[in-house]
Amino acid sequence: MDAVVITTQPRRPRAGNRLPQVKGLVAKRSKNEKGAYSSIPSTIPKMEVVPRKAGPKSKNSVTPKTKVEAGSLVLQNDQRQVPTSPVAVRIESPEPSLPEAAEVLEQKMKLWKNPKVKVKREPIELTKDTVIARISAAGISFDPFHIDFPRADRDVEVTREFMSATWGGSPQETFPTISPENLARHGLSDFMYLPTGYQPIAPKIPGAPGLWLNIGGRGDEWNRGIKRVFTKVSDKTPAKWLYQGQYEIKLAKCLTREEWSRQSVKVRETWAEQLVVKRWGRRCQAVIYARMHWGRPPTEDEIDQICARGDNSTITKEDISLSLTRGETNMPVYTMKCVGYDAAFQREIAEKAPLYVPRPRKPRCSGGGNKRNAGDSEPPEPKGRKPTKRQKLERDVINVDLLGSQEEEPDYRSRGTKSRPAKRP
Repeated sequence: MDAVVITTQPRRPRAGNRLPQVKGLVAKRSKNEKGAYSSIPSTIPKMEVVPRKAGPKSKNSVTPKTKVEAGSLVLQNDQRQVPTSPVAVRIESPEPSLPEAAEVLEQKMKLWKNPKVKVKREPIELTKDTVIARISAAGISFDPFHIDFPRADRDVEVTREFMSATWGGSPQETFPTISPENLARHGLSDFMYLPTGYQPIAPKIPGAPGLWLNIGGRGDEWNRGIKRVFTKVSDKTPAKWLYQGQYEIKLAKCLTREEWSRQSVKVRETWAEQLVVKRWGRRCQAVIYARMHWGRPPTEDEIDQICARGDNSTITKEDISLSLTRGETNMPVYTMKCVGYDAAFQREIAEKAPLYVPRPRKPRCSGGGNKRNAGDSEPPEPKGRKPTKRQKLERDVINVDLLGSQEEEPDYRSRGTKSRPAKRP
């Protein structure tokens, strides 16, 4: 046991009843009171307690270390240690108390942007705290996955038509179904295509992490394995897509009502509009229809019945927007982590894409009418305007010069006036 040194300040003696001091008058103490004060020393000497030697310590004995410094008591216990290293924080929701960490992560998020991405409309973006919260909670690194592949071949873009003609599948679906014949030929059926128009956190450079918003789905745990992800990088006709890598997809925390309200107006309006016009929004429409008319969410069979009857088509953009704002409809979110890159697949793309010749497209007739030939004498009427009286008269007048030789010119006979009627033959 360590030595204990106690250093204290002397306490002032507690005085008895004092007499008021008056000028010229000194208060006197009694003999007994003087004797009591004379027995108290003016200072208290330091006391050192030397412990005796102790025997062998038992296994269960605990010897606390105690020190007294400058009148303050500090206890040290080996069983209770305060860690000096910072504790790792699992971010389940936006953490405004970590500004330094957020700034570092935001700088890394800037590396996810692809300068070659060109879209017609202004791209929508989720709030940064929404992205940081879910990527961090999933334990995904904010640094892109390292890909050892020539950049020139890695940046080769493709069209959906080329992918459909080369590997099969629909050029429109997010998860195209590959036919058995094509699957037997190349063995690939894990394609996933994400448009950046309403998937703002889809991976834009190969290996970057991302988020997938799947409000039209069931919001279940992902059980479809690793996906071969493509992202749209250009809206120009034809649209271009870029292979990003092999991605592991996992269900994350849905957007809360408060998080949805913090998103920009453009994000909320874009999703409300897409859920009305897209085929994959029918499930969301059916759920909102059931809540509006039945006051409860529907079962899976009831969703199929609502869609079969077409009742879901009565749901408007305003209905969907209001349901999202109230928190009745949630936005499922999935994290996307790059776990690999198929270099042989991308090398095949780089070899075949420049040689692909697209099929000729049929010309589109605007407005469904016949186009004006070069020999037409009259210009077409302007679209969106009603014809004037002169145009109506000119359209109704018969052009004699254009009558065929076999056609007879109509015989014009005047009917006369009311006062002078024409004579009948």
